Amino acid sequence: MKEITNSFSCNITTLEELSKLYEFIQGVLGEDIISLSQFQDMWSANPEISYIIKRKEAGEICGFLSFSYLTAAAFKGLKQGTLKTLDLNHLHQTPRGRKAAALYIGAIGASKDKEARRATMYYLDQIVSDYKNRFNCSILIKPITEDGLKITLKRDFQPLNDKEGIGFLYVQQ
Repeated sequence: MKEITNSFSCNITTLEELSKLYEFIQGVLGEDIISLSQFQDMWSANPEISYIIKRKEAGEICGFLSFSYLTAAAFKGLKQGTLKTLDLNHLHQTPRGRKAAALYIGAIGASKDKEARRATMYYLDQIVSDYKNRFNCSILIKPITEDGLKITLKRDFQPLNDKEGIGFLYVQQ
């Protein structure tokens, strides 16, 4: 994976990058995402919610990873169906460096080229593995595309509430 780390960088999104990254995310995922103000508020609560992936040579954005570091109440609400993932906000985030009740993978995306996608998946696995090793908590994901479902199943996620497929929550213990 040295070629990935030589060609791409993955860093916590800075305040100055949030708006530009949000536009990139909209271009990849469309309009059915949290609002920019929700994104900014969540970032203020815990900047680790957003990672920006860039090509080192050009400095251009080519991918992103978005997470929610869920409080116990937010995790419970998602499990019970009383909280929807698009309603997650800054109040549902644990502070940076503190153990979350669960880590929710909120969004994954990259430009269309294969290398950017490969780099995005590499960094996803690195970040999730690191967090899981540090805090030993559940990881949640809700695939909203066929590609997302493939990512979910390839990484051994199991249906959270016995409901499978696109649009349902999955968990990895």
